[in-house]
Amino acid sequence: MAATGNALSSTIGNLRYTVIDLTADGGNVPSYTLSAESAGGYGSLYNWEQGYNVSSRLTVLPGRATANHLQRGPFTVSQTTNGTAGDINASVGWNRNVPFPAGSTQVTTWFSYHSEITVSAGTALVISGHVAQYFDGADSNSQDRVESAFSAWLNDFQTGSSSSIYRRHLSSVDAPLANWNDSSNFAVTLTNNTSAELSFVFNMDQRLSWSMNAPLDANPTDPGPVNPVPEPSTYAMLGAGLALLGGLARRRNRRAT
Repeated sequence: MAATGNALSSTIGNLRYTVIDLTADGGNVPSYTLSAESAGGYGSLYNWEQGYNVSSRLTVLPGRATANHLQRGPFTVSQTTNGTAGDINASVGWNRNVPFPAGSTQVTTWFSYHSEITVSAGTALVISGHVAQYFDGADSNSQDRVESAFSAWLNDFQTGSSSSIYRRHLSSVDAPLANWNDSSNFAVTLTNNTSAELSFVFNMDQRLSWSMNAPLDANPTDPGPVNPVPEPSTYAMLGAGLALLGGLARRRNRRAT
């Protein structure tokens, strides 16, 4: 990994709503209506030992480019959107030229998109898009835990039908993976086979998380590690010394009497 750069990132884009006529004669005019739509993001940098917890929220407004940036020590959290519904770029940057903070650091970004859709009778609704997930773990510590999780699900609460997709990458002690570069399209689909309109709910989110640790003695102000525990051979020498002292004490007692 370069001295500076985005080691962990994700992009969601090209979100599209498509309707398909399900009637046998093709006489239906498929349609949908967005009755509600919202999106937002969140970023945080947390370190218990250093005593800081900084966070910031991203409010996405239709048609307006928005950005959310956080920086603390060597870490940077960024979220940007061009104002198009469902589009987001998120990244966690690590500047190797800045001293690593002692203790445990948790870096997180989260983005969510929500919509409510009314679908006409005899119509199938397809919601599609593109998601890219990237991680360069060349310089990460084997004890780090890095995760990128994307999910999208479409629900019809009236009939109980649902369609979902979930893509998760994980690098940890239990699931080591040096890096990933996953870029592909996704789609979820539900059908309205009734003779009346139905209301669907769509949710999509992306989460990036990086938990990392540095020894407390990495901090110049830290007193450093405790004294090492003696080796077994040291215990044996100590026991022999105590036995010798005990013998000398007994001889002194006999002479005194």
